[in-house]
Amino acid sequence: MKKLIGICLGLTACAASAVEITKDWKIVVPKQASAVIQYGFDKAAKALQDDLAEGAGLKLEIVRTPPKGGSSICLGADLARAAGFTTDDLKWFDNVIAEKDGNLYFFGNDRARAGTKRSEWFRAQ
Repeated sequence: MKKLIGICLGLTACAASAVEITKDWKIVVPKQASAVIQYGFDKAAKALQDDLAEGAGLKLEIVRTPPKGGSSICLGADLARAAGFTTDDLKWFDNVIAEKDGNLYFFGNDRARAGTKRSEWFRAQ
């Protein structure tokens, strides 16, 4: 997981206009309708937080709403759509890492990936 996050952040830095993550950044994980999906987002945010702390010495705060001003790493399609990105053309498990207005967006096709019942988790894959 740490290698994957490092690769993702490295590719983002190369593809995006010079983005430098600093201690003032936040990791934004919006409240999800499904507890199953919320758990996944929270776990991903914590892993990203831990990896940035270990690899870059940055302990970023995890928040539910984007801060006014400042920069953020925004997880999930809801925040990406609010910023003007679209997920209409994404197929199952397609992912996008994008930069806009000094923020990073990690998102994919969040539609119907998992239900609220454990038996639905596997059907969504």
